[in-house]
Amino acid sequence: MATDQSAEVPGAIRLMVKVWGAFSALLSIGFGVFVMITVTPICLAAGAIMVTSGLMVLTLEAPVLCFKIEAFAKLSKWVEDHVRFWIRAFIYLCFALLPFVMCRELSTFIGSGSVMVTAALYGVMAIGKKGQATSQSKPNDDDVEMKESLVDSKGDPKELGSPS
Repeated sequence: MATDQSAEVPGAIRLMVKVWGAFSALLSIGFGVFVMITVTPICLAAGAIMVTSGLMVLTLEAPVLCFKIEAFAKLSKWVEDHVRFWIRAFIYLCFALLPFVMCRELSTFIGSGSVMVTAALYGVMAIGKKGQATSQSKPNDDDVEMKESLVDSKGDPKELGSPS
């Protein structure tokens, strides 16, 4: 369950990521509609994917904005409790990369880029304190250079490669 992982991330950071997720979803929907006003069918499809991904992110990150449909609140709560951060990051990244690969316009970059930032924030939350724990661990005992004496018995620097 993702509850263990959610417990080690401070509530303020989770709230910040959810607020950014809702904002990026609104950007994705808005720019997706703008991208759909085009003559090329690939950009039309990319815009439709942007609108779909924006609605998905909005449903999962800010069910308050969809308060008329109770199922969205239940779905959001279930995702919050059961889906790990790195899985959400991967899903959001896939939904954000697809429109950008299909149609390279500035509006596609802004709309999909905001969802990519949400994916990156979830990726950082997935790393959590693990990155901090490795930097505070004891030094590696196999480090020959640290075990080797760098000065001789008189206090003069040793020549590299000279025997003790």
